[in-house]
Amino acid sequence: MTNLAIFLISSLIIFFASAVQGAVGFGFVLIVAPLLTIFLPLKILVPSFILFGLVVNTMIIFSVRQHIVLKEIWVLIVMGILGIPIGVYGLNKLDPEILKFLIGIIILITSLAMYKGYKLSLKNKTLSFSIAGFISGVLNGSISMSGPPIVLFLANEGYDKNKFRANTNAYFIITNVITIITLALSGYITSDVIKFTGSNLIILILGTIAGIYISKKINEQTFKKAILILLITTGIITSINALL
Repeated sequence: MTNLAIFLISSLIIFFASAVQGAVGFGFVLIVAPLLTIFLPLKILVPSFILFGLVVNTMIIFSVRQHIVLKEIWVLIVMGILGIPIGVYGLNKLDPEILKFLIGIIILITSLAMYKGYKLSLKNKTLSFSIAGFISGVLNGSISMSGPPIVLFLANEGYDKNKFRANTNAYFIITNVITIITLALSGYITSDVIKFTGSNLIILILGTIAGIYISKKINEQTFKKAILILLITTGIITSINALL
């Protein structure tokens, strides 16, 4: 396959993934990771995904910034940071593929139950946010999968689409910044990463704009179903990848 063909295919995938994230607030890496790894090495893709994510998250936040609940976000962030070293320790003690499989099954079962109308009643919000943030941090430190716990929790809370997108992406922005600094200090932000990110930046922005526009047009019920369908997909893909 020629470089031009790879570039065109990559651009289409990035446009679609950024549109999905712009519309529902998450899902970018879920879409691009299994597809782009067919054509490009992980040493370029992984740092690029983080850089792409920061751009998309920032654009989404700007469009729904008035819906951010800082108190809840900071609880998630602090507990997430506390959970990271526990996850790193667990990575040294447990098989990450087994952990991925179990997490995938949990996400799948939980999201299917929510899709069918089941909802967990959580009365103490601060405690609930603390638990969700801590679990997210543990998974980030062990298998680099911090998003699903936050998404599942906020979906269970019944947030409307703007509040959901604002709070998830505010959390993602801060974790992305921390990750980018870590990658840069470790020498992973190479010229190839910058070249790949820069060459797809315009298409990424256009896709995100399209997604934000779509979000304004879809109703709350459709939005919530889209979130749960993405979560179900996440659970399936995570479980299958862990077995391969």
